[in-house]
Amino acid sequence: MDREKQIAEFTARLQQAGGPNLLCAILYGSAAADDFHEGSSDLNVLCVLLDASAEKLERLSPPITWWVKQRNPPPVILAAGELARDAEMFPIEMLDIQRRHRLLSGEGVIARLQVPMDLHRIQLEHELRVKLQLLRQRYAAVAGNQRRAVDLMANSLSGFVTLFRHALIAIGTEPPPDRIHMIRAVARRAGFDEMPFNHLFQLRRHEKRPQDLNAHGTFTAYVTAVEKVTELISTLPSSREQ
Repeated sequence: MDREKQIAEFTARLQQAGGPNLLCAILYGSAAADDFHEGSSDLNVLCVLLDASAEKLERLSPPITWWVKQRNPPPVILAAGELARDAEMFPIEMLDIQRRHRLLSGEGVIARLQVPMDLHRIQLEHELRVKLQLLRQRYAAVAGNQRRAVDLMANSLSGFVTLFRHALIAIGTEPPPDRIHMIRAVARRAGFDEMPFNHLFQLRRHEKRPQDLNAHGTFTAYVTAVEKVTELISTLPSSREQ
């Protein structure tokens, strides 16, 4: 079954099982942004329920079981009464979903959700600092091994690309859809060399081999970029200071 037929079938099954309790179902992420890559991208679905009790969840089990058997991740399930608090606790994730989603069924409650940008900045700095600490920690353990050091950077790339995109959002700049141009925009604003990211993108596209990269030099520039973006976000005024 092709992708669109799977989505349509799952939507119909959800509607039948959920009934009026299913406030909305959305497709979000790469599949909703025409950036889906067969074999490496997921079909991500979010359901908002009026009542997320165990009884109501059990009614959704048959369609979700069918969906998972098609090798898709189970949908994220949120309670309508908790959406505002979810936006406060997970502003990065909720903003991503809000900006890249397709309504499959029901009301556009996600599109109308207010994501607090002061809390977005706080979560963004927190995520950058946590990932920066982990990057330094893990590099110290593999620095003597060229392949493992390159793998460390390659494996962390997607996470930093997401956070750098949100750094542009935090400073009031619309991120370019293309990753290379997005990194270039962040590099100009934060003042770092985009070279390590270009090399890692080439590695992910199999245009470079791990041995083609100088692990020490690439990591030095890579971690400097993360430090610069973290510093940029840390200097943004909070809502209390504006």
